[in-house]
Amino acid sequence: MEIRRELFPPGEPPLDPCRRTLEQYRLHGVYSAPIELWLPSGELNEAGLAIALREARAIQADMVKMPLGHYDRFRSDVSALSRVLERDRRAGEAITLTVENDQTDYGGRLEPLQAFFGAVAQAALPVSMTFDIGNWSYCGENARTAAERLRDHVVYIHCKHVEQHGARMQTLPIPREPGAGWRELLRLLPSDALRAIEFPLPDASLLPEYIALLKGA
Repeated sequence: MEIRRELFPPGEPPLDPCRRTLEQYRLHGVYSAPIELWLPSGELNEAGLAIALREARAIQADMVKMPLGHYDRFRSDVSALSRVLERDRRAGEAITLTVENDQTDYGGRLEPLQAFFGAVAQAALPVSMTFDIGNWSYCGENARTAAERLRDHVVYIHCKHVEQHGARMQTLPIPREPGAGWRELLRLLPSDALRAIEFPLPDASLLPEYIALLKGA
């Protein structure tokens, strides 16, 4: 179950009710925190990362998801990220930090994401990727190329279909056809990565059908 921070009402975040829901239904918890990991200066957003990790731990999530932000391979120092993660590890049970390709021109393009995960791999940091299949379209990137280059880092996949209608992009349910592009992307990505529905359902009764589609792909 993905819990999205941006959907919380104003005021104190309802972390306890989220934790109780995860406990009650014994759900795998993913905490989505739309807090950019790297600031416009290229520096690590230490305060934002600390908030995301603290809140994820409060709801007993297994994974926290953040957007890349303004990572710059010349200015950004992943050793700062290493220090924060080490402090967090000492504070309690480890939470998997994942970075997602979003819909921004700085955090959703392949070049900075590939540079970031290259630096993470070189430093042997425990940081993985949330691969959003549809967000590449918003950034004018080729999703297949991204899957080929980033698949070694992927542990969580957001599944959706995106089409351009006039001047805007629209997120739609994944097509049922056997040759649909999302199926090829899932074959390129790790088979053991978690898969999530990231599109609006026209009818809640269709949920089992789409779950079966994703399981069978």
